Amino acid sequence: MPRSLLALSVTACAALFVAFGASGGLDARATPEAPLQERTNTVFVTALEENGGPVVDLDATAFTIKEDGKNRDVLRAELSSVPMEIAIIVDDNGTGIFRSGLVSFLQQLQGRAVISLSSVVGQTHKLVDYTTDVEKLTAAIVGLSARPGTPDGGQLLEGIFQTAKDQEKRETTRPVIVVVTVGGEEHSTLPAHHVLDQLAKSGSTMYVIPVASSALR
Repeated sequence: MPRSLLALSVTACAALFVAFGASGGLDARATPEAPLQERTNTVFVTALEENGGPVVDLDATAFTIKEDGKNRDVLRAELSSVPMEIAIIVDDNGTGIFRSGLVSFLQQLQGRAVISLSSVVGQTHKLVDYTTDVEKLTAAIVGLSARPGTPDGGQLLEGIFQTAKDQEKRETTRPVIVVVTVGGEEHSTLPAHHVLDQLAKSGSTMYVIPVASSALR
């Protein structure tokens, strides 16, 4: 799990809502008739003890935020109740090795997120659209047992790009993409920097969890 205070926690165990103001900051909507207005932004952070446990008693004085090299006023900090929207992309080459871990992941997130599930078999196919139905998601994950794989790789980058694009359209407050993969050659013709640009536009935070051995593909 990331230790940075400005990282989004996919476990939602210690997510904090932090609002900060940018006094005198530029507002894209400002016109001669409508002068510049102060704006308030929100970020979600994770605060962890050295042992990985959550810190839940922090207030605004515990945080320092800079934007464009300038200090911003931190207005308040509180535990977040905003649900995450998590898109899980499974690239397991037909091995089914991620099933147990993903089921446990779902159980920890119950009531804290809406989740979708996709599988990469050559191309990326959505198995379950965004839902809070853990039983439906679990059934789909269990179905990812041993099956024909794609030995020479797939179009994972295309799946990430499309997922980020969908999250941008949904205008989600806390979009997250979780990729679990066994690696392999990428067959998408989509340049990697286009994927990164789309991730930035969507505001999505992406976590990639690869297996340690490349022998699976």
